[in-house]
Amino acid sequence: MAEHILFVFEGEKTENQIANNLLSFFIKEEGKVVVKSAYKTDIYWLYSQIIEDGDLDIFHLLKEKNDHLKEYSRDIFSQIYLFFDYDGHISTASPEKVETLLTFFNEETDNGKLYISYPMVEAIKCYKSRDETNNFRDLCYVVPQGSSFKQFVDGYVALQCRDLTCYSQDHWMEILHLNLKKYNWITSDKFDFSFDELCQNRLLEAQIYKFINPHNTVSVIASFPIMLTDYYGKSWLTGFVGNSD
Repeated sequence: MAEHILFVFEGEKTENQIANNLLSFFIKEEGKVVVKSAYKTDIYWLYSQIIEDGDLDIFHLLKEKNDHLKEYSRDIFSQIYLFFDYDGHISTASPEKVETLLTFFNEETDNGKLYISYPMVEAIKCYKSRDETNNFRDLCYVVPQGSSFKQFVDGYVALQCRDLTCYSQDHWMEILHLNLKKYNWITSDKFDFSFDELCQNRLLEAQIYKFINPHNTVSVIASFPIMLTDYYGKSWLTGFVGNSD
């Protein structure tokens, strides 16, 4: 029987475009089936339902929102991956809630594994600016202005980065290369691949300490490259993008 993997997105349109393109290059091994679903609201509502309401199963919540999941049972999915935005501008937002969720959703074969985009999923486009003097490593965004991030991205990114449906393997190579180096820079002050493992809690802690608390900003970084490297391993990453630190 095929191995089923469940992708859970915060929203539908942008995340679905990313996933459709991503899955044309990755996680396409024979015998694997990826099923997509949407939670259709923000991470802080997820917190209120999962954490405050007790032992509520994410899969049962998703079945209420996604009719196509009704044909599946929870047991058929060997792995669950959740992709949400940090969305620090929302009135109910707090880093502590995100930390609690990262601890709860910390294993893809159990409750699921959560990946956070800072500040939002559109961070995936930001690896290359139309202004070549801009450096992705140093790109931050003001937390209270989060509702305007999509408009910022439209004006910031290079033209070849705007249409998510047209990303090629070369796009993904550059996306992974820069986002994984940026992860290491945020967490360890080194813009290279010298990390031993990827840790969402460590990334959040570094965001809080270096950016959120002192400056009310976040360092812009996408979640999908981190998930792919978790899935395939660091040796795959360096082989895919080239070990060019």
